Amino acid sequence: MNRAEYLLVQAGSECNEIAHRASKALHFGLREVQPGQEASNAQRLVAEYIDLLAVMEMLEEDGLVHIPTGTELREQIAAKKAKVEKFIRFAAEQCGTVQLERCA
Repeated sequence: MNRAEYLLVQAGSECNEIAHRASKALHFGLREVQPGQEASNAQRLVAEYIDLLAVMEMLEEDGLVHIPTGTELREQIAAKKAKVEKFIRFAAEQCGTVQLERCA
């Protein structure tokens, strides 16, 4: 395995850890602190996200990916948010599987 392959595996691993943390938050709540831990599920989810950002930056530093910045990044984030909001509304209004009120 070369460095690029290692970083790609690491990026995938971090994505899996984000998914695992999100699942724990769904099971036990964002504020729950797992026995033996100091951080809440919300804090641990953010920590895993930061770990993914670090690996993605390493991939960019090695010239393997391009991460947009500034206006390009904000436009891509806005487009994704709009898409997610569209499907949240669809799930709520057409499927009845999501409640639209926001949680604190």
